Amino acid sequence: EDYLTFPTQDLPNFALTIFVHPLSTGLLRIKLAGTFGKINVATPLVDGMVVSRRAVGPLVRQTAINMCRRRRLEQDSYQPPHVRRKLKIQDLVSRHRIQMSESEFFAHLFINTPY
Repeated sequence: EDYLTFPTQDLPNFALTIFVHPLSTGLLRIKLAGTFGKINVATPLVDGMVVSRRAVGPLVRQTAINMCRRRRLEQDSYQPPHVRRKLKIQDLVSRHRIQMSESEFFAHLFINTPY
């Protein structure tokens, strides 16, 4: 079998390889190789699963997407988009804030119009 001779030790330590082997019945056996842990919990395909040819494409695609998402979420430095956006807005506000009273604000807003 290919997965026995495939050089998985040369891949990065976070890589997970999906092998698809045809069976004599026309079905396909899935073999997963690589680091195992929480990353396998988030996948629709599991090691040793047998699937039809019609279902293998979407399942392999969804497995790869889920593994990438799971890997990203397990990183300590990962910040979701809404948190990054909030931090960027706070940074803009702190850099461009001008301290003024309400009357000064309205005077500045209406007097300095280019119209």
